[in-house]
Amino acid sequence: MTATITPTQLHGGLRVEVHGVVQGVGFRPFVYRTATNCGLRGDVRNAGGHVTIRIAGPNHAVAAFLDRLVRDAPAQARIDRVDTAFLDGWSTGVGFHVLDSVAVGGGGRDLPPDLATCAACLIELFDPADRRYRYPFINCTDCGPRATIVTDLPYDRVRTTMSGFAMCTDCAAEYHDPTDRRFHAEPIACPTCGPQLSWRGGAVGEAALAAAVETVAGGGLVAVKGIGGYQLVCDATDRAAVARMRAAKQRPTKPLAVMAPDLDAAGRLAHLDRAQRALLISTARPIVLAARRTDARLDAGVAAGLPEVGVFLPYSPLHHLLLHRLARPLVVTSANRAGEPMAIDSGSVLQTLGSLVDGVLDHDRPIHSRYDDSVASVVAGAPRVVRRARGYAPEALALPVAPPEPLLAVGAQLKQTAALATGGQAVLGPHTGDLEDAQCLAAFERTVATLARLRDADPRFVAHDLHPGYLSSQYAVAHFPAGRRLAVQHHHAHVAAVAAEHSLPEPFIGVAYDGLGLGDDGTLWGGEVLLAGYTGYRRMGRFALAPLPGGAAAVRRPARMALGYIFGAEEFGGPVPPRSPAICSPGWTRAKCASYGG
Repeated sequence: MTATITPTQLHGGLRVEVHGVVQGVGFRPFVYRTATNCGLRGDVRNAGGHVTIRIAGPNHAVAAFLDRLVRDAPAQARIDRVDTAFLDGWSTGVGFHVLDSVAVGGGGRDLPPDLATCAACLIELFDPADRRYRYPFINCTDCGPRATIVTDLPYDRVRTTMSGFAMCTDCAAEYHDPTDRRFHAEPIACPTCGPQLSWRGGAVGEAALAAAVETVAGGGLVAVKGIGGYQLVCDATDRAAVARMRAAKQRPTKPLAVMAPDLDAAGRLAHLDRAQRALLISTARPIVLAARRTDARLDAGVAAGLPEVGVFLPYSPLHHLLLHRLARPLVVTSANRAGEPMAIDSGSVLQTLGSLVDGVLDHDRPIHSRYDDSVASVVAGAPRVVRRARGYAPEALALPVAPPEPLLAVGAQLKQTAALATGGQAVLGPHTGDLEDAQCLAAFERTVATLARLRDADPRFVAHDLHPGYLSSQYAVAHFPAGRRLAVQHHHAHVAAVAAEHSLPEPFIGVAYDGLGLGDDGTLWGGEVLLAGYTGYRRMGRFALAPLPGGAAAVRRPARMALGYIFGAEEFGGPVPPRSPAICSPGWTRAKCASYGG
């Protein structure tokens, strides 16, 4: 990753291309400071999805720069490759400069996830002497929104949703000052020139925040525009408020996530070991599943009877301000009904939940890409991501088998997520929900277009579920010819994904206790034991076949599946109860299924 330099070779200079996650992580300011400290001349710029550097100076200084380029890179950067080439006869001026970005195609493009508020910004947020005191959109090169506001690469303010906010004189001075923490911080803003809070009814700024705090403190339900979408917020200790939250989301039983003011407060809600605490304060700030304390100050309805609770910490300045004022745990969850996509504009949230909430804490910074909160747990001392979303996505994942050409994966029907694979990496899009919902289908199609644009890749193949009735499969049929469609069995996809996550060598045995998935024998599968690799499998074991009372509705209603097994199960190694003519009526769906349920 470095070059051997000789006096003859470096007569003109050196061109360095750095590939990986090197935009939106403070890499250009880092290069500027490093080159200046090494006494080098030249320039740096974003080019497409990578960073291009030109340097000239003494050989030992160039060698030191190349070493520090990799060793001391910003914490959120990921360097995949460094290419060097000698520039014969190139002549640079005096000093080192950050040049305007240029659009360059090819080579892969990586976008960083949103970054939780850093310690330095947090100090300023609560410092009465700072000009960004209590400003809910404070950020710098080390933190703030990234994936949710970027519209295209290379990463510059003009290609983010901050393009409509002209920098004031003070922000512009910080942006152009190489010694400042906000040197080339693209979302830079302040109360004078940046986004502002608003409260439905007319209040703005600090008054809007105060209205939201008062409403939540009084047992109300508030929709808050977060980084990746609108969220529903209520007091996690208030039984009536939690019940209203469940009714609004049409989510009667699933557990709700709880945001705690700080790590100590989180420890009073759940038993946290060292690994869980580290995960909670990581830059990704995921929801962490942990054993609920019996003396936790939480309404019993939050965890829905489960021994675990999902707890997380504030990750945006607005969250910090809310938790600081309220000083209690809050239920914070996506502002959408079950199966619908997370709302990212005020029109959607008002149409869906406007009559069910007591107020909307809004702001005028547009959200380009929706990202729900990530969910993680600690297993055997190691972090495991259960839902890869805000804080992790869209950072690329390594693939065990690289596709020869760009490959689009369109997922299944429920809890749908699309992905785009290029080279040996895959990038996940945001979760969109149930594709039978028109809003989810539209969000899915927009995600596909956004992934292709940001990765600068035209998908040549598509991987889709084996079930032809899924809308994702129908999308694949409508947009790709038969020779470029790859039908994937649902449960094989599950076990292959788990194997890839843990870097297992093939072959491996995978057990999938999942909902319905069409099998290669034409029946619906569910509980499967597969001897598999990453590109194929052999079915070794299964549950007995049984009818599906009401068809697909049985997936969501376990009682129906139980009836199917009681009155219509395949004789599979033992006697079954006698069939009931009353149950096996003309309304009985005769589709056969070997399923564990939804």
